[in-house]
Amino acid sequence: MLQFAEDEAARLGDAAVDSEHLLVGILSAEGSRAASLLKAHGFRLDEIRHEIDVLRSRPPLSPGVHISATKKPSSDGRETGSNGAWALEGFGLKAALSRICGSKLLPFPSTRIELPASLDPDARYDFLLVIEPTGHQDGRHELMRRGVETHFRVKVEREDRPMDVYVLTAPESWRSTANEALGSDGGGFVSSSFMEFSLADLGGEPPTLESITARFPTPESLHRAMRTASIGRISVSNGTLEEFCRALEQTLDRPVVDETRVEGRHDLELADGPGDVAGRLRNELGLELTPDRRSVPWIVVRENG
Repeated sequence: MLQFAEDEAARLGDAAVDSEHLLVGILSAEGSRAASLLKAHGFRLDEIRHEIDVLRSRPPLSPGVHISATKKPSSDGRETGSNGAWALEGFGLKAALSRICGSKLLPFPSTRIELPASLDPDARYDFLLVIEPTGHQDGRHELMRRGVETHFRVKVEREDRPMDVYVLTAPESWRSTANEALGSDGGGFVSSSFMEFSLADLGGEPPTLESITARFPTPESLHRAMRTASIGRISVSNGTLEEFCRALEQTLDRPVVDETRVEGRHDLELADGPGDVAGRLRNELGLELTPDRRSVPWIVVRENG
């Protein structure tokens, strides 16, 4: 993959290997698991190369946030980034704010983002942040947020709202054991979560993106189905308990609040099996999940008056 990436950089006349070269390198390694995963999500080598060539042929954009409407369906949405730019292509405003208002690795739940009636939640846009040559990647979320506010003439604010939640807690013995393991990770952190769930078959036919979309046209309808489905494996690799709660939240009907008081990063996995999520968390991981009420953060978008 690295050799293919280096070849692509040479083809483009670039002195260093960057993210677009690595993407081509992965897709060029036909038969690899990484290439198969990317292709399953719609990435095609010839299309990516064409896109890179088209972008290279355009005049460079000035530093700042550039937002334009697009007809790309949400299924074609993709996020790319390099040292000098960050792009969210084919994103709805909620999906974009989920990434913009989240942390570097952890998106903000789109179910807790509120848009004004004047903004179409189904509209798709390309969001591009071009960073000053002397700028820093650390502030890119704030820069993109300001660009969204300017383009749509809105104010993006966080506010806490009381609502029904699930609270995740850990007994003292679990906390002490988990916290003793801190400091063993080292290096940078990469977190990932996986959720598997099964739904009743769709008329005896293998499920497709079209059939799933037709049966569950809104995120809410899919969430309702997921709550009654058989939820399978949920895991977070080298992640925080907050990230694990976020993975759980995607399969449940309300936010999951981390009150375990467990710090650092850990490998957590809830294996596939029968039983409700709370019972499985207790039996397999020794964690308690209980319904309660808490104030949780929301992202509220308001028109500038």
